[in-house]
Formats: sequence, C-alpha cells, structure tokens
Amino acid sequence: MSVDVPGCPGDLDAVEAAAWAMLEEGAASRQAAFRRMTLASVGTDGAPEARTVVLRGADRAQRSIRFYTDVRSPKVAELEVDPRCAAVFYDHAAGIQVRLGGRAVLHRGDAGAAAEWAAMGAYSKICYAQKTGPGVPVDGPEPPSGPAGFDTAQSFANFVLVTVHIASLDWLFLSADGHRRARLWYDDARSPTWLAP
Repeated sequence: MSVDVPGCPGDLDAVEAAAWAMLEEGAASRQAAFRRMTLASVGTDGAPEARTVVLRGADRAQRSIRFYTDVRSPKVAELEVDPRCAAVFYDHAAGIQVRLGGRAVLHRGDAGAAAEWAAMGAYSKICYAQKTGPGVPVDGPEPPSGPAGFDTAQSFANFVLVTVHIASLDWLFLSADGHRRARLWYDDARSPTWLAP
C-alpha cells in the first residue's frame, strides 16, 4: 500500500531524479540549498573528520560530484590514505536530506584540474595563494589581498579537484504528513528500496 505525501516523489525513479536535480542546482547556483555539503572522511589517525565544502559539480550520468580543496589541507592526506567518504546535503525549506557515499579521486596538476582552474575567477584562485596551509597555527589572519600580486603558478600547484564517485544515495523527506526515506546503490546489484525513516 502506498500513501501519497504532498511534495514527496511517489516512486523511486522520481526520488533519484529529484535528488540529482537538487545536486545539479547546488553546483550551478550560489543560492541553492545544496551549494554546501558536509564532507566526512576518515582521519589519518582513524578518527572521523567532517567539514563543509562547496559543491562545484554534479553529474548524474557519471554518478559523481566535485569540490575543490588545497593540497595542504588535512583532507587531502586523509583521502589519499582512505578514499571512502560521505557527503551530506540538507534543504531546510524543503525538508530534504541527501546523503552520498563514495570514493574520492584527487586531481592535481592534471587536465581535469587545469580545466576547472581555467574556468575559475581570479578571486577564487586567491584562496590557494595563501602562504600557510589550511589548519596550520598562525599568529593572526593574513591581510586580505586582491588578484594582483599573487603567484598564479604556485596557486595552481596548491589546487586540487576532488571527484567523488557515488556508490550510494540515501534520500530523506521530512514532513508533518509523514516522513519518507529511500536508498539507491550504484556500486552493486542491490535494487533501490524504500526504507523506514
């Protein structure tokens, strides 16, 4: 028996389409609810680590998402040791959470990274120009700088494009009319299914 809930996709194909549409919108629009995600990984000491990153790309056909980071960030070392990771997105207004599980591939200095770098604006590239790597103690914040005067080659050397190949998608819809949850797997033969929320 199926009970319709207003605003909730009625079948698993529609759930998948809605989830990927939200991811694609998040990658394309700074105002989208899915623009930022919590990325979880396994620390080099085995402890869980989580942080917010900006979604830069979503590709339903390839079942992948992309974000950028600095090569000096601890998350790079973590993902090199153990590429398993999870990304959590939440749209408060819609009451929708999407959790993605997958494996990260790091692109540094390759054609993929170069193409993303070429499409970035100067102010975005400045983020990778800081002298000290992310998470390193400093005496105080570095003074802000404009696009003039930073080393583009060194900035690119610090830039990493991370592609996460999605193995599973967990979708949760929260509503006073009834919660709904579904899970899809992309890495094995398991069939998509509804889950108890």
